[in-house]
Amino acid sequence: MWEDFLKRLTSRKFLLCLAGCVGYILLGVAGILPWDQVFDGVKILILAYVGVEGVADIASRARGG
Repeated sequence: MWEDFLKRLTSRKFLLCLAGCVGYILLGVAGILPWDQVFDGVKILILAYVGVEGVADIASRARGG
C-alpha cells in the first residue's frame, strides 16, 4: 500500500502538476498574475491531474490489471 502511494507521489504527472501549482503561486506572490488567475490555474491543474489519473485507473481496471 505505501509503496504504491510513494510511487504515485514520485510519478512524472504528479511532479509536473506540483511544479505547475508552485509556479502559479510564485507568479502570484511576485505580482505578475492576479490571485484569481492563480487560483483558477491551480484548480485547473489539480482537476486535470485527477481526471488523467481517473482515466488511467479506469483503463487499467478494464484491462484487468
